[in-house]
Amino acid sequence: MKNRIDIVIDASVLIALGFENMAKLVITYNESAIFYVTQKSLSETKKYYEKNRVLGERLKKLLTYFRDLVTVIHDSQLEPFAKEAQARIGQRDCNDWQEVALALKLGCAILTEDCDFLGAGVPTWTRATINHGLGRRQDI
Repeated sequence: MKNRIDIVIDASVLIALGFENMAKLVITYNESAIFYVTQKSLSETKKYYEKNRVLGERLKKLLTYFRDLVTVIHDSQLEPFAKEAQARIGQRDCNDWQEVALALKLGCAILTEDCDFLGAGVPTWTRATINHGLGRRQDI
């Protein structure tokens, strides 16, 4: 197996794509990347879908399926990086420190659909740049 890169998934991508399409992206790039998501991002996304009345049983199935494809990291695993991450994210979105902490811990990029991480000192990818960067074309 060739070397795979680590990528942290932000809630903005999960919300924009949904668990089903995000699962397709993870499967597509499984040979090239290892995907991580914070427990906070999963919870935030689940709350968003519940608030917008996504059917409960379907949401549970998609969430379970998605969780089987990625590595979920709990906040407690990020504590050694919390202060630095909070300082880096600053006022842009102080609730996103966990993604910055995980990116610092792993030395990797964050896959996102918003600008909250710009200037935080960690690389960011979007759907377009991940398609280009990992060398495959996918319409997601």
